[in-house]
Amino acid sequence: MKRKLLLIITLSSFVFLSDDYKTEKQVIDLLENIVSEYQRNLSFSLLINNEQLKGEIDIEMAWVNDSSVFRKTKLDFIDGLDYSGVAWVWSMKKGKDKKWITKPSGKKIDVTKRKEFDFPVILPDQSMLDGYHSISDTLNYKSHKCAIVDVFKVSRGKKKGPLRKLWIDIEDGLIYKIEEFDYRKEVVTKETVMEYFDISNSTYKNLEAFPKMIYINDFKNNESSSMQISDYKIDQEFDLSIFEPVDIK
Repeated sequence: MKRKLLLIITLSSFVFLSDDYKTEKQVIDLLENIVSEYQRNLSFSLLINNEQLKGEIDIEMAWVNDSSVFRKTKLDFIDGLDYSGVAWVWSMKKGKDKKWITKPSGKKIDVTKRKEFDFPVILPDQSMLDGYHSISDTLNYKSHKCAIVDVFKVSRGKKKGPLRKLWIDIEDGLIYKIEEFDYRKEVVTKETVMEYFDISNSTYKNLEAFPKMIYINDFKNNESSSMQISDYKIDQEFDLSIFEPVDIK
């Protein structure tokens, strides 16, 4: 399998780290291969459940990849959440992602700078390629033998972290767990676990790379939540105008 071969090559070379904190080409190739699985038009439904709320969001994602934007996402908040309306997220090639929501009046507002609207990343995207990466270990996770990819921030020539660790299956190249760290205190602050479809069932044969459940343990805030993902539609044809933030009358 191409992914497996690529990862084996990576594991054989991870000990040779660059002095200027430039990620080894093999590691970047591995991560880019993962991200590329989601560089397409998608839609799906998301059911969120935690101690405080339970709600449903319908999500449409267009892979644009023009001069300034990687992806445009539209979120329809259907039921049960504190917020009811529509949100848009543009994943920018430079600078912070742009975000808008509609107020109860239907008027759109820009919430790019508001942290409470940092919507969770459901599928791997280009932000996963930011920083410096190195493979630090291989460990067994449930029935999966995983390579552990450490992710660091590089600022003013210095490496900070790891900020997170990605647990990537050597066999299928899927991410099964992400740990986020307070590297100063050397503690895990958040754990995200992905569960995938059983592709031996013909119903899911085209969904090998797409999670069906995501479990999040936020240790910092002592909160746990789950997200069930369903009704995937792959390679959708979209009218791109729906991804332009507008007032909703």
